[in-house]
Amino acid sequence: MKRSTSNYMVYGETGVTPISIDIEEKIVNFWTRISSNNNNNNNNNNNKQSCLIYHKINNTCMCQNLNDSTLKAKYPWYFVLKSIFINCWLFEIWRTHNYPNAKWLKLSIKQKLRDIFINEWFSSIENSNKGLFYRIF
Repeated sequence: MKRSTSNYMVYGETGVTPISIDIEEKIVNFWTRISSNNNNNNNNNNNKQSCLIYHKINNTCMCQNLNDSTLKAKYPWYFVLKSIFINCWLFEIWRTHNYPNAKWLKLSIKQKLRDIFINEWFSSIENSNKGLFYRIF
């Protein structure tokens, strides 16, 4: 394809989703392993360095009630994780760390991220002058 081919046309023809969706899914999968308030987590994980660091950052952010710009500057991974939950309309799960099980959460996030992408894809096609011919066919 030419370099001038729009991304939405490439995604539409190949049927793939952007790699950013896979990355966001992996971020949430990692979060489910290090957030220990769920019954499915192994208690041995609570002593891992990643779990201890996450809980320290989480407690700091919750206690200080940091705004998004400060949060993004100080803890970029935490900010991205919070944004994923907000974009997927699952902020309450983010806030409380309470969800039925990790498998449900992973599947739910995966589906919501894909739905968001598809909606944005349709919007890109509808709002693009280049996409007129593409929309017809």
